[in-house]
Amino acid sequence: FTGILELLGIHLGTKMLETQPDNPKGFFENKYVVQANDCILETLNRSWDDPFPLPPNWLERFEGSQLLVDIRNFLRADIIENQLSALKDPRLSRLLPLWLPLFSAEAVATHFALVIRSPLEIADSLAHRNRFSTEKSLVLWMQHMMDAERNTRFLKRGFVNFETLLSEPRDCVERIFRNIGLNVPIFSNERSDEL
Repeated sequence: FTGILELLGIHLGTKMLETQPDNPKGFFENKYVVQANDCILETLNRSWDDPFPLPPNWLERFEGSQLLVDIRNFLRADIIENQLSALKDPRLSRLLPLWLPLFSAEAVATHFALVIRSPLEIADSLAHRNRFSTEKSLVLWMQHMMDAERNTRFLKRGFVNFETLLSEPRDCVERIFRNIGLNVPIFSNERSDEL
């Protein structure tokens, strides 16, 4: 989904995660966002693949921290004013309560797309890449999806079915843009083959 956004000219950031042998097309994730989220999780003695909930009152650990200042500086530098930008990192589904006030403080209007993919497909992928058990992967999927739903419940959001995205990418993207109140992007003929 984020790869399609990039094809449409939506700004994803200046420093992206590098491609990997298991993901040659790329992750379409901003390197700073991933590093900041890893730092947050590490401070909480957690990791991206930790199946346990975040500790109670975890946000209080970051009040007045340099990390919040750094994230705001990143938003000022990397989110271009009056240009549609996108950030993707699965960790955001869990850590959004920390980011939302920072988006507001920097006057970044937020819209969310929640991509729904078969948990068994994700479990298969994590088994190949990380050697995770199916049970662990399913718990991680459920945890991330429930957090994403809860943390965006009263915000502008839409849901993207992964299978529909693959079979009808243009219709799917246009529908999500309409659902979240953004102008529908124009798909140029030159990018149709890439799409």
